[in-house]
Amino acid sequence: MNVERSPARDGLVAAALWLFVSILLWDVLYGGAQLAGADAHLVESLERRRGARSGRGSCRGGTLSVRGFPHQADMVAQVFYPLTAAVRFMPIDRAYGWLVAVHLWVAGLGTFALCRTIGVSRLPAMAASVGFMFGGVFAPRMYYGHWIVLCGLAWLPAVLAAVVRLARSPRLAPAPFVVWLLVLQFLAGYVQGTVYVIGALVAYALYCAVWPDPGSTRPGARTRPLAQLALAGVLFTGLTAFQWVPLAGLVPETVVPKASATRRQPTCRGARST
Repeated sequence: MNVERSPARDGLVAAALWLFVSILLWDVLYGGAQLAGADAHLVESLERRRGARSGRGSCRGGTLSVRGFPHQADMVAQVFYPLTAAVRFMPIDRAYGWLVAVHLWVAGLGTFALCRTIGVSRLPAMAASVGFMFGGVFAPRMYYGHWIVLCGLAWLPAVLAAVVRLARSPRLAPAPFVVWLLVLQFLAGYVQGTVYVIGALVAYALYCAVWPDPGSTRPGARTRPLAQLALAGVLFTGLTAFQWVPLAGLVPETVVPKASATRRQPTCRGARST
């Protein structure tokens, strides 16, 4: 479905969405207030992330972590996630507020892009963006400090919009922005959310195979979305190997035998049991 394209108006919508986020979190962003979700678990994960980037040690355990984790393999530490680069130079309470605001904005922008991609006009698409940003998906996560969940889900609409656009493209090779959005969503640290995203993308590709675009007369309209998604998956797997390979090595070491479940077992070599 064709929709009006106006980068200037879309830019105004993006600015308006940021204004809505700023109004909601004004005291947090500019007044020194602290979100209720900045609890001990969040502070520990942010401190662990700082330690990883500064090279302080290779293993850390805390009051809420039953065992120490290697930084690179620990997805919660978000060692390679670009949007947390600023937390090393900001106080933790302020960093949490700003990163929540940025991810709410990312969620709103992605929702707006998804709605426009499927043919929704600009004003209803903006209303959908505001509803998703401030609805039941993110508000409880902000309050309870479910930081990793918030980061991972914020990228879902943008990934879906990119894949819908890709499925309508005649090219077989996936566009770079599709792969990079998948990489960012994975590096956000919410592995369970990545499984959900991949499941949604596979379901959409199967939908396109069963019910192809009626306006498409090109050969291979049924199989092209599946091939595009498969190629994107290969590129995604290769680009994120530096993260998922250590994670895959960590998972078996975190399994605590039933007989010793009451003891704290070290995950890193050389760590002490407590």
